[in-house]
Amino acid sequence: MHITLTGRRGSGKSTLAQRLLADLHVKPSGFVTLPYTIAGQRRGHYLHSLVDCPDQLNDLPISALQAPGLSVGIPDTFATLGVTCLNQSLTASSDCMLLDEIGRFEASVEPFHAAVRAVFAQSKKPVLAVVQKAPVPFLAELRAWPGCLHLDLDEIEREAAYHKMLDAWR
Repeated sequence: MHITLTGRRGSGKSTLAQRLLADLHVKPSGFVTLPYTIAGQRRGHYLHSLVDCPDQLNDLPISALQAPGLSVGIPDTFATLGVTCLNQSLTASSDCMLLDEIGRFEASVEPFHAAVRAVFAQSKKPVLAVVQKAPVPFLAELRAWPGCLHLDLDEIEREAAYHKMLDAWR
């Protein structure tokens, strides 16, 4: 079973995904995006692969804060590390795949889109994808992927969403 989890910024999507994986004691492949700081100030986010990506650096930036409230994406990270990570994850020794999170910074990176589509179409392992709620066609496509359990934390209470995910996973 594949699951897409969406909701407004700060709704707890990633926290809920991490809780599910921890409670199920499963080892994911895939990636997480994490904030980075400089001198104690958040300056952007980076992509961390959960699998080994030969000949590819890990922990590369995906966004940089240019001014208060103005982040710009770094598409090359998705086209390189992102694609490699997803391809490696398809064959990795893992219980599931975690894609946390897919958002607006990769909106124009078609090689990354193709790799995500391949994961959704080909993975025999469950996929848990945290998808930003942004008006981007690729994100809308993922939120409507056939055969997935789609949960929107703006429409369902977090605890109810957790139990739906748990039931679907088992």
